[in-house]
Amino acid sequence: IQFDDITLLARVRSDYLDILLKELTDLGLPIAPIERETVFDEYEVALLYDYLYLVNNKTDDIKLTEFLISPIINLDENDLSQIRANSPDSETFYDCIINYNIYDNIGDKLKQALTLINEGRLFLVNKTIYDLLVDFCDKTNYLEIVSAFDGGQNRVRNVLGYINSFVGKRYNSDLCEYISSVEESENSPKISPENNVGVSVVGVETMHHSKGLEYPIVFLVDSGHGFNLEETRGDFLLHSQLGVGMYTYDTELRVKRETVSHSAIKIALNDKRFAENLRLLYVAMTRAKNHLFITGSTDLDKVSANTLPYALKTTNNNLNLILSVLDREQIEKLKTSKFLRHKINDENYINFEIFQCGKSIKTEQNKETNFVYEQKDDDFYNILAKNCNFMYDFEKNTTTALKNTVTMLNRQEEEPKISFNFEPKNFSVAENNSGQTSKVDTQVGIAYHKAMQLIDFELNSLQDVTNFLQINLSEEEFNLIDCGKIYKAIQNLKPYVEGARLFREQEFLMYVPLCELTNSSITDKVLVQGVVDLICVKNDAIYIFDYKTSNTKNVEERAKSYVTQMLCYQKAVEGALNCKINKKFLYFFLQERLILIDNE
Repeated sequence: IQFDDITLLARVRSDYLDILLKELTDLGLPIAPIERETVFDEYEVALLYDYLYLVNNKTDDIKLTEFLISPIINLDENDLSQIRANSPDSETFYDCIINYNIYDNIGDKLKQALTLINEGRLFLVNKTIYDLLVDFCDKTNYLEIVSAFDGGQNRVRNVLGYINSFVGKRYNSDLCEYISSVEESENSPKISPENNVGVSVVGVETMHHSKGLEYPIVFLVDSGHGFNLEETRGDFLLHSQLGVGMYTYDTELRVKRETVSHSAIKIALNDKRFAENLRLLYVAMTRAKNHLFITGSTDLDKVSANTLPYALKTTNNNLNLILSVLDREQIEKLKTSKFLRHKINDENYINFEIFQCGKSIKTEQNKETNFVYEQKDDDFYNILAKNCNFMYDFEKNTTTALKNTVTMLNRQEEEPKISFNFEPKNFSVAENNSGQTSKVDTQVGIAYHKAMQLIDFELNSLQDVTNFLQINLSEEEFNLIDCGKIYKAIQNLKPYVEGARLFREQEFLMYVPLCELTNSSITDKVLVQGVVDLICVKNDAIYIFDYKTSNTKNVEERAKSYVTQMLCYQKAVEGALNCKINKKFLYFFLQERLILIDNE
């Protein structure tokens, strides 16, 4: 086991985590530097976010004034005072702007600001946030403005990094969801710290930031950290469907009482919070490829045993959620014996163990608290080593991992003697025109996939396609692709995409018997994850497509090697949509060929 096989996951960046990392570092363990600074700390990115916020809610006075005094609109404090003085009775600053009917330099700039905001709202009717920001930068020459700041080159990189961070994200098509998630500090893009390349270190991530990643060994730390309940504690609650909930106040008796609407909204918000916490816990626990250790502190007397769904929703931390699988007798046994093995099924167990620290870890403001460590326990060390080195019979009898990507399963069908229980290498092999094999430039494949993820299938000329890609791709990505190949792909796919509802780059995760996906006779279930490049739903027909950049002379023969991959996609899509797939296609860009795939 290497240090970089181990990752610590925490729900939030807390004082506890800071102290834990300091103590581990003092013990000589190499710890990866953690991301601390969000891109919103950079003015040039914060300004873009202010613009998005105003497109979503243009009446926010703080965001509005920040936008008006920015280099884009270029008003100053005296101008803002004049705008307010012109409408002293207006309730909001937005009303002051609407009522400013003076045709002067200030009026022209206010008109420019309102036009950008209103056009942004219309733009998002059929476009993404990524498209909106690209359009905004083009209209305002924002990159040129930013490049004139101190450290302009780095600031331009920050802007481009922020804009590109939307590509492939679910909230790219939902501004309200994005704004809500940022306000809850869950989707704030981070600036990654520098790290020594090639040095084996223990990784540290938050649960949110670990989405889509995998690690051989995961320690889920600080699991007793309480959930954020502030959203449901206010006297004034809002809900998108239930409306407004408030307390009533009796001024004579000087008491307040909860209304039915407030109680209903509170229950709805609690349900939403619980579902999100449960989903996030699932994400964190499934990051482990081989071993998962969960640590935290809690009061066992307050753990709800074999909890009913209603009571379970009141659970205030992840550790209590996990402990709720135990009944009261098991909890009492755990309190006295300090160890309990809980049977899940005939083959799987969860081990619960209580550890007595020499000193509890407490975090107080402006006060540092240290760990107290006892002498190494050889017996415990041997048990831990045995557990880490344990191998299931399943792993001994098959080369297939318990958790797979579609690519791994497809490679195993081609190379059945190779074990895929380890992290697959990031390369693929294709046949070139000379009959030799060579590494495919991964960046080329990524560039083509991104182009197809963004492309407008209604573009009717090569020039339109070229202009579109030149605007929406980086210069490096644009230089990696042939716009003619993209235009030809649009033409070849048009019979299927025209008038269809399109789903691009759809991620999936499914748990199915291995024998349903491969020629194996093994009935054990495996976890498979992948991404379907394009799903078209047209009338009553459903078509799925996968893009390939293989440089091969015999396309039909090459397509046969992807049968397992397309079968995985078919099962995933059929399971999600509860409908049969009509046809599955591979599209080869370099050969400009669309190949129909059968399961045989």
